[in-house]
Amino acid sequence: MTLSLTLIFLLNNQLRENRGLKTESDGVESAIEYHETKNAELGNRIQFLESKIDEYEAKFSEEKTLVFELKTENNLLKQQVQELKNGNRTQALALEQKNSEILVLKNELLKYFQEAKVQP
Repeated sequence: MTLSLTLIFLLNNQLRENRGLKTESDGVESAIEYHETKNAELGNRIQFLESKIDEYEAKFSEEKTLVFELKTENNLLKQQVQELKNGNRTQALALEQKNSEILVLKNELLKYFQEAKVQP
């Protein structure tokens, strides 16, 4: 009988220990499921963010191309403005030269009229 009581006592202790381990096991399984769910959510979030990064990189690349095109166009316009300024300077010099020639001709004409008045 003592053996039976000892066995019952040991089996009862073992049963309590097994129930405790089962409770811990259930808790661990719940924690694992929670973390697996969180990992899946984070994986989805990472994929979303990676797609956003790709989107922003594509926009950045487009804008870099646009900036390059605008700089090229700006340089071309600067060159055209410089050519127009050079043309204006050339015309201004030519106009100044013509004005000088007109002054010389006026002076010669005045001189001619003065000489014509002086002669009897």
